[in-house]
Amino acid sequence: MENASLMGITEQIDNPKDDIEKNKALLIGGHYLKSGKNLVLIIRKWESGSIFTIDDESYEYFTLELSEFTIGKPISLNSNSVKLYYSTGGSAWVYKGIGSYCSKGKGNIKIISYDNDIIEAEIDAVLMPKSAWSLQQRQNKRVKINGDYIFSKFVINRSTLWSEHPDPYLNNGGIPQ
Repeated sequence: MENASLMGITEQIDNPKDDIEKNKALLIGGHYLKSGKNLVLIIRKWESGSIFTIDDESYEYFTLELSEFTIGKPISLNSNSVKLYYSTGGSAWVYKGIGSYCSKGKGNIKIISYDNDIIEAEIDAVLMPKSAWSLQQRQNKRVKINGDYIFSKFVINRSTLWSEHPDPYLNNGGIPQ
C-alpha cells in the first residue's frame, strides 16, 4: 500500500474502557493505517481449523511499514526505516482480547521489484510475540516468517477495515463487540 503509515496503538492503550479493550487494541489496533508517505506491506492469514472442532479457527497478521528502501538491498527489521506489527490468535477469541502480539523482530526485508501494480519482497523474520493478557509473559515459541511474497498495490482512498476511520458497517473496524 502506497502513501500510508501505521497509526500505532498509544491512544487505544492509554484510554481503554477495560482490560479487554486494551487487549483488543494490542492485538488488532497496531495494524490500523492512516494516510502517509510510506510503503506498507500487509500479510493476513486465516486458518479455518478442523470441521470436527469448534472455535479452532486462527488468524495471523503481519504489517510492515518502510519509510525508505532500495530495490534489491536488504533492510534490517531493526532499522529506523522499518516499523512492524504482528499478532496472532484464535479468531473466535479476538473479541475477548486473547492472543499474542509484538512490534519488534529480527531479520531482513528486501524489495525485489516494485512496479505499477505489484510489489515483490523477500522476508526473513523471527518474532517473539507476547501474550496480550500477561504483558510480561512471552510465548514459548518463536514465529518465523520466511519467503518470497507478492503484494498487490492499493492506495487508501476510502474507509476500509484497516484504515484510520474504519467503516462502522464493518463491525467497528473488524473488532467484534
